[in-house]
Amino acid sequence: MLKGIDPILGPDMLRILRAMGHGDEIAIVDANYPADEHARRLVRADGIDAPRLVDAVLSVMPLDDFVAEAAFRPAAGGDVSRLEPVMLDLQAAVSRHEPACTLAPLVGEAFYGRVRADDLLGPIFAERIADWPAHLARMKAFWRSVLHNSGEFSGNPMVKHLAIPGLEARHFAHWLTLFYATLRDAEAHPAATALVGARARMIADSLLTAIAVQRDGLAGGCAGKDLPDV
Repeated sequence: MLKGIDPILGPDMLRILRAMGHGDEIAIVDANYPADEHARRLVRADGIDAPRLVDAVLSVMPLDDFVAEAAFRPAAGGDVSRLEPVMLDLQAAVSRHEPACTLAPLVGEAFYGRVRADDLLGPIFAERIADWPAHLARMKAFWRSVLHNSGEFSGNPMVKHLAIPGLEARHFAHWLTLFYATLRDAEAHPAATALVGARARMIADSLLTAIAVQRDGLAGGCAGKDLPDV
C-alpha cells in the first residue's frame, strides 16, 4: 500500500512511469485514438479525462529538462493557433507542476498538408502514398526516433529515396523551405526550431548526397552544400 499516490495511477501505469528515462515518451490520448494499433505499451484509463490524468502523472514524474520541448499537443485541423477548451485544461494541468512549460503543437499534419498542396512536391508524394494516416503515423515515429531516440522507427529512408527517379537539389531545398516555414509557424522556442531544422537539413543533405553519388560518382559528394539553413 503506497501513501501519497494519486489513486488513478494503478500498478501498470506506475511501473511504466518508474521505468521511463531521457528520450522516453508517453502519449495520453482520447478514445478515438487507435491506441491498440500504435502503442508499444498500453494502459487504459477509461472514464478519466486527459487533464486529470496529466495532473496525476506529473504529480509523480517531472518533465525532461534535457530537451527544448517536453510536452506536446495536437494542432486541431493543422491550425497551430487553434486551442480547443481541453487544450487549455491540459496546459493548466501542466503548469501546476511545470510552470515554465508551454505545450508545443505537433505540426506533422500542417507540414504534410503543405507538401500535398505543393506543385513541385505534391505529385511525387501522391504517386507513392495512398494511406496518408498510416504515413503520418510512420513519419511521427521517425521524428520521435530522430529527436528523442525513441527507437520505434524501423525502415530505410535512404533506399526509398534512391528508388525515386529525378530527385534533385531543388526538390530537397524546397522540402526544407516548407519544413522551416512550418517550424516557424509553430515556434514555441527558437532553440527548438534551430535544433529540429538542423536535423532536417542533415537528413536532406544525406539523402541528396547519396542520390548524387549514385548518379554522378564521387563528384556528387558535396551535392547538399547549398541546401538552405533554418
